[in-house]
Amino acid sequence: MELSWLRRAVSGFTKSGEKGLTLQFRSSSDRDRFCEWLLKPLTQRQQTSIGLPLKSRYRFDSLIETEGMRVAKGVCLGIAKSGKTVLNPVYIYGAPGCGKTHLLQATCTAAIEDDRKAVYLTGEAFLNLLSEHRGTATSATRLLQESADILCVDDIPFLESHPRSSAVLADLIQRLMDAGKPVLLAGQCKPTHLKQALASLYRVIRKGVVLHIGELKEEEKRRVAEELAKRFSVLTDLSCTYQACHTVGEILSLLLQTDEKDAHTADLIGALTERIATLFGEDAPVAEISFYALRKVLGLKEAKRIVLNAETARAASLSRKARTFIENNTERRNKFHQLLRFLEQQCKLR
Repeated sequence: MELSWLRRAVSGFTKSGEKGLTLQFRSSSDRDRFCEWLLKPLTQRQQTSIGLPLKSRYRFDSLIETEGMRVAKGVCLGIAKSGKTVLNPVYIYGAPGCGKTHLLQATCTAAIEDDRKAVYLTGEAFLNLLSEHRGTATSATRLLQESADILCVDDIPFLESHPRSSAVLADLIQRLMDAGKPVLLAGQCKPTHLKQALASLYRVIRKGVVLHIGELKEEEKRRVAEELAKRFSVLTDLSCTYQACHTVGEILSLLLQTDEKDAHTADLIGALTERIATLFGEDAPVAEISFYALRKVLGLKEAKRIVLNAETARAASLSRKARTFIENNTERRNKFHQLLRFLEQQCKLR
């Protein structure tokens, strides 16, 4: 039985509440593999304390793969699994939100799970590490050499205004390369920019390979948006909001902002519904009065968006029914003015 299936069987048996489990193996090697898997959580190497903490969500199996990052992912996965590369160092660049940080942290996580030492830093964290060693760069770089089988440094353009520190990093990378240890670097800048801004680092980078994570293709955007909406439980209209986005990060940011806006809208409608029931009674036409009040306070466009989800067919009908209900009764007109003041106050609070 494959370990993946055995893991499911053991998990299912545990959840069932049974008190005993007997396993029969086909060979002693299968038994040894199972025991190794069973004990691995107890013996698995932990992340070294010298690097930045890794985020659990940044894993290869949680990466939304796009055509633009396929090559970069393959290279990173190969480094994580083998602990070596003929392409050294590897510099990955691309727009914010394209997946650079995800790839670097996923590489470190996978390497650690395979019992290798991996260190993840940013340009700023590397600078802080040098500062902590009171300017004695030798001790800091020696510590990194000893602590890392794989070194990943994100956002290296941060070092542009620190030429001495970038030179120290370039020397460290060369030492790791000489020792056969993979180095992964990432940033937003093209290599041509690095040549001018980080000359010492560029001289080392040019010895390896440069990989670019391209923008999302039009046919990929909907798939990415649907996958992100599913993962983050975002309930929103995906019809056209993501079309102007170019990276996975941009789509995620837009979806979360839209979801927050939808939550505020839902709160506003809930407050309006409760207030209408209080003022006019349970049998009052809630949708019609809500639309009419929102139209008075926020305008027709917002009223359509909030109540009708941008549909226009029912707008005239809702307004007509609301006016008929309100305007023919003095008491209702007074209550509607109270509702408008309540709505204005709610809008100021949001």
